[in-house]
Amino acid sequence: MKLKGELQNMLSIKETNELIKYTSKVFDKLFIDRFLIESKLFPVSEYVLLACVNSYKKFYHQLKKLEESISAKEIAEREKGKLFTEITPLQIFNIHMFPLFGRMVRISNLYHDDPMKEPEEKFNEIQYIMTFWKELARSYYDGYLTVEEMGGKCQIASNQSLETIKNNLKPVKDNKNIVEFKKITAKLEQLAFLDECETRMKISNHGPYHITENEFIIIKEIIRLYDGGKAQWPWSETKAKAPYSNILVAYQIEGDVKCTYNDWGTLKTEPSDYRKFIEKYCFLSKKGKKIIPLDRDDLKNFETYAQAAHKELYLKYSKWNKEERLKAGVLVYNKNFDRFTNLVGITDQIDWSISEDVEKNELKRFLNDEVTDFSVGNWVARSNRKKKHMPTYFERKEVDLKEIGSFYK
Repeated sequence: MKLKGELQNMLSIKETNELIKYTSKVFDKLFIDRFLIESKLFPVSEYVLLACVNSYKKFYHQLKKLEESISAKEIAEREKGKLFTEITPLQIFNIHMFPLFGRMVRISNLYHDDPMKEPEEKFNEIQYIMTFWKELARSYYDGYLTVEEMGGKCQIASNQSLETIKNNLKPVKDNKNIVEFKKITAKLEQLAFLDECETRMKISNHGPYHITENEFIIIKEIIRLYDGGKAQWPWSETKAKAPYSNILVAYQIEGDVKCTYNDWGTLKTEPSDYRKFIEKYCFLSKKGKKIIPLDRDDLKNFETYAQAAHKELYLKYSKWNKEERLKAGVLVYNKNFDRFTNLVGITDQIDWSISEDVEKNELKRFLNDEVTDFSVGNWVARSNRKKKHMPTYFERKEVDLKEIGSFYK
């Protein structure tokens, strides 16, 4: 069955299955490294599952609407290499991760781990999504699909962007300054994390960009801070306002520091504390098309904003019930796709609500504190032998329930 208006080079079932196997391995590594997320403020694991099932229900139609106005390749060519772009590696990875994760949950719960019971039309939608994602990723990463495939390096900035960074780097005169800079950055990260219901979608790390064999630059960007303009979420508007809606921090490091990035935009370093290796730094913001170097006063203003806004948001959240917190988390996960729809001005044409089906099933069960039939952690943590028979994201093929580690055998 072909879908009306499908992409020109639609993946076959075999090709889609191969990508499902590959992305399952990447996801497994990310998931097991982080495992289920616990929080006293938000039911994160629950709203992530809800958002992904909702994505499985609705994302194809949202993506189709976008593709009518701009192709995957055009998005990549327009946004790749830029500083302060909203199209980050995390957003690209989410294109397939959300609907595939939601599909995994539904296949397990509705079809007892048998992917052949999934309606053909729904798998056609997955083929479309995977085709779009493959074209986007290959174009954005110059032939690669993921940060994982690039060996844990996320070198996405253009030469022009790197020259902008280099031209603004300043030598570290006192290591106490680095301590202060890291403290301010941490406060902004905490705020960005809190504003998106304890997710990292506003935060992106990339690098390392080598200057010499032993010298390199790492970059962190934080975007969508509330500066008094249009608030990102219904709760994002605070009395406290950021000097600018974004901030970039770059460090030039010299010495034996190992950096490893992943497709969720996070950075791990060895050693974890690399402050003594930082030789140069810079802080930048962007307003309109202008890149603005930040001074110490600007950083202090960012710090004041982060502290005050954090308190305001926490107070708002403390008054919410579980349903409000779940729905807010789902909105954040699903509507971050507006980074793409904003490129062509169709965000207001998209239905960002939770589908009636998800409301009546998964949402209702979580509100009633009913345990789901499907244990995500146990499924992802199956043995490699069982995953060879069926990857985490479920290929579309006949299965032997005993071989795949099904809970319904």
